[in-house]
Amino acid sequence: MRVTSVFIAFPGLILASSAVSPGRVSEILGAFPSLASVILFLLPLKPEHVGASADPVSAIIALWVVWWPGYARIVRGMVLSAREYVYVEAARAIGVSTHAILFRHILPNTLGPILVRIV
Repeated sequence: MRVTSVFIAFPGLILASSAVSPGRVSEILGAFPSLASVILFLLPLKPEHVGASADPVSAIIALWVVWWPGYARIVRGMVLSAREYVYVEAARAIGVSTHAILFRHILPNTLGPILVRIV
């Protein structure tokens, strides 16, 4: 959470503009073809337009850099409160694995506030 606090300390516009430039995004997409394929999957782009799509991709990356700390804080708070619920303690007492508790009990309770923040 220290890294999250550092990201929150900077103004969003300055952080977004310093984190991403279209030239840098084109270099990153050329260096990591798997990242380019993920972007092709997420955005409705043709493969030949990946290099030319640095402006929209840089805008998406800039928004992600600015907005992820808020989501991280919400998830952390929800997980810290959900792990104290009685049914989580009961599952832990009967020997359910940590991953099963996380995916069956804690994650479904965390998705609601995240979906509300997304919309």
